[in-house]
Amino acid sequence: MVTVLAPDVRWTEAAGSAYAGTYTGPAAVVEGVFRRMDGEWSSFTVEVDELLDAGHALAAART
Repeated sequence: MVTVLAPDVRWTEAAGSAYAGTYTGPAAVVEGVFRRMDGEWSSFTVEVDELLDAGHALAAART
């Protein structure tokens, strides 16, 4: 998934999440979200239910 992230990606995890915050750049997303999830969960997958196009931004609704 990291290979499809834009160099200036801004990834926001919702408040209340263990990973809450905004991560800027692929490396920050990997360190702040993916590596932490990998270390804390025995299994993790993302299933995108819907992509929301806001013109300047894209949001993924996931389960």
